[in-house]
Amino acid sequence: MTVTNTNSKAEPDAGADNAGREQDREQMSGRQLPIILALGTTQTLAWASSYYLPAILADPIARDLGVSSNWVFAAFSASLVISAVLGPRVGRQIDLVGGRSVLSISNLTLAAGLALLGASYSIAVLVVAWLLLGVGMGFGLYDAAFGTLGRIYGDAARRSITGITLIAGFASTVGWPLTALGLESIGWRNTCFAWALAHILIGLPLNFFMLPAVKGAKAAVAASIKPHIPIDRTMVLLAFAFAAAWSVTGAMAAHLPRILEAAGATTLQAVSAGALIGPAQVFARIVEASFLSRYHPLLSTRLACLTAHCRWRSSARKIMAIVWASSARRRGWRRPRRRWRSVC
Repeated sequence: MTVTNTNSKAEPDAGADNAGREQDREQMSGRQLPIILALGTTQTLAWASSYYLPAILADPIARDLGVSSNWVFAAFSASLVISAVLGPRVGRQIDLVGGRSVLSISNLTLAAGLALLGASYSIAVLVVAWLLLGVGMGFGLYDAAFGTLGRIYGDAARRSITGITLIAGFASTVGWPLTALGLESIGWRNTCFAWALAHILIGLPLNFFMLPAVKGAKAAVAASIKPHIPIDRTMVLLAFAFAAAWSVTGAMAAHLPRILEAAGATTLQAVSAGALIGPAQVFARIVEASFLSRYHPLLSTRLACLTAHCRWRSSARKIMAIVWASSARRRGWRRPRRRWRSVC
């Protein structure tokens, strides 16, 4: 009776499988790097020219059009609602045909919205321009980019998603100073035109030529089934948490430089201080990817909510102090000078 030693055969097979996985991982990382750099660049451009635009240009646009800045922020809020409504449809489209066409369309839409914004001379045109920008944001910001990477790499997309957030986290650091520089040198209209041109010359070629085409897209369209997502208690709580967190970050992104200027900072100081948000975001993502990755994701979520709550309370106190001081000045009240007397 002969006994076959299966362990001696299994060990080389296991070693070969591990070596094959390592080789595939290295090849995947090598293929991901150009896409990470391309999408990181286009995401930085998209965020800087849309989401972070009103913080610098809202007041000049309102003064030029002869309206209150509330109209600009109302149009901006409507654009955010449109981008949120388009999210599920954009995600299904990326699942079917990939993200190259979707992100390329976003560059064209954002360019059209920025060009129309720069050419607007009435509230109606201003609103239409921001509605176009809302469509472009729905097609071209993080949600679409992450869906594109998931469609290309599947479960291996986590590293590339982290890489993109590390690059695009500097969108405010790049966008606010460039927009402020354009406002001072060429005016807000030409600044909008310059951002639109950047989408055509930089964003569109990178998204169209650097992203691979998805194989089997026609077959996926033919066999596609709309998924059923139940709106249960968990989904409602998750939506509320996301909405609460984004209301804080969105408000800060739209108003932080103006709040700092109202507090007495110069434009340069306000923009420089606001630009520090980018490095802070990148640092937080590095900590999450390195240290917090070993813990449950709920820990990161709770820490994020805690820091957002503290930031909201600090910002609320500053806003109330500014409002109180301005109203007091309008009433003619002045802070009395303190006279320091010795108590000895």
